[in-house]
Amino acid sequence: KGEFSEKLYAKIKPYNTRYSAASRLIYPEYNQEQFKEQLQSKSKIKDLSESELGSLFLKYGPEKFDLNDRGYIVKIHPLELWMVSYLEKHPDASLKEVLKMSSSERQLIYKWLFRPSMRRAQDSRIKRLMEEDAFLPIYRSWKATGYPFASMVPSLASAIGSSGDSPSALAELMGIILNDGVRLPRSSIEQLHFGQGTPYETIFERKPGEREEKVFSPEVAQVLRAALVDVVENGTARRLKDQIKLADGTVLVVGGKTGTGDHQFKTFGPGGALLSSRVISRTATFVFFIGDRFFGTVSAHVKGEKSGDYEFTSALAAEVLKAAIPGLVPLLNAGS
Repeated sequence: KGEFSEKLYAKIKPYNTRYSAASRLIYPEYNQEQFKEQLQSKSKIKDLSESELGSLFLKYGPEKFDLNDRGYIVKIHPLELWMVSYLEKHPDASLKEVLKMSSSERQLIYKWLFRPSMRRAQDSRIKRLMEEDAFLPIYRSWKATGYPFASMVPSLASAIGSSGDSPSALAELMGIILNDGVRLPRSSIEQLHFGQGTPYETIFERKPGEREEKVFSPEVAQVLRAALVDVVENGTARRLKDQIKLADGTVLVVGGKTGTGDHQFKTFGPGGALLSSRVISRTATFVFFIGDRFFGTVSAHVKGEKSGDYEFTSALAAEVLKAAIPGLVPLLNAGS
């Protein structure tokens, strides 16, 4: 008992009202003393007085709010609240049983979808569901090319490619493009050998069995490489054009993509009026390939309110790579 409710409580923001509204639904049989003990187990509610606890107990009684209203108060989907309440009493219930027993609750929660007066809300809900469905194949295709996160928020930002990728994931994608659409096994270190000749000798090696994986066709990779080279030849990374020369005079082709992120948290009021704006961070990134073997990512990042004092763009990341070229040339010569 309590397993399902504890998982639910972990998702609720620590407000007295939200915990109380959830608790009175999940445990309607609790008396005031049991309610008090249950709430006081939550770190943010330990200092409530007896009168405050009594007020919460009465205010959020099982009969005071319907499931929709209680879900709004707790900021959890009403059906999730109901399901936790049911599973607390029937922990071995099957999916078939839960669906059968929740029939009336599901009809109650979604009855607003059939009210003529709610047309605008209905359209908004349907559009949101369509958007979520549309983003599923996008997420799967991104995941196949190294997208490092477990989910993707359907948004305009994601639609135009602002995905919040990690530097390593971007570098991996560049490697796939360079290898004609094939992801090759990657490792930072082939082997670590410690304590040779001693009783504590230890060898760490990359796990065997990693296989290459075809992610997209060579034709797609070819088009992408041409577009990336154009960024350096004629676009935002022109400072790297013809900058890398090997000992034999060969000029290596460089391709890449720049990106700048000015991250702010904005609050809007009625009519779209901007109420407040808070700077969170600023990032500039250049993901690149050099020749037919080398690729990577350069990022500049400033976090916090002070990032509002900076105005750098992705040109900074490209300039950092340009400054690093003298140190890279010996490696590039060895790999040519």
